[in-house]
Amino acid sequence: MPSSPTTASANIPKEVSSFSSFHSTFEITETKYSVRILKMHKSTFIYIGINGREFLDEIGIAMPMADSPGSVVNTVALGPQLGCDSQQLAQKLAKRLNKQIYVSCNIPFDRMVMPLLEKNLVKIIQENPEVV
Repeated sequence: MPSSPTTASANIPKEVSSFSSFHSTFEITETKYSVRILKMHKSTFIYIGINGREFLDEIGIAMPMADSPGSVVNTVALGPQLGCDSQQLAQKLAKRLNKQIYVSCNIPFDRMVMPLLEKNLVKIIQENPEVV
């Protein structure tokens, strides 16, 4: 008699995942923002969006250069090539954290909000260093 799917799956060894996730919210000028952080092996993905209106519109990637300490290389994986807030934020975080960073910052650009958003994100990372 053939084995049932439950019996067959019971023999699969379980491994510990190298991924972990974190979620937080904060408020700036009466707008609530959502931050989701996915820690992966040697890299981190950070999503930032308006709480309740979450979508993936752009992704910036940055990583430290192995042969040039303090230098970071970056690009846009999804979204506009010019003026990508995700790319700029990924570059700052990769330099600060010295690791590969993916950022998806999906909020309308506002020169007053962006510095406050970065400040809140850095605070989250400082208070929860295990998430990156």
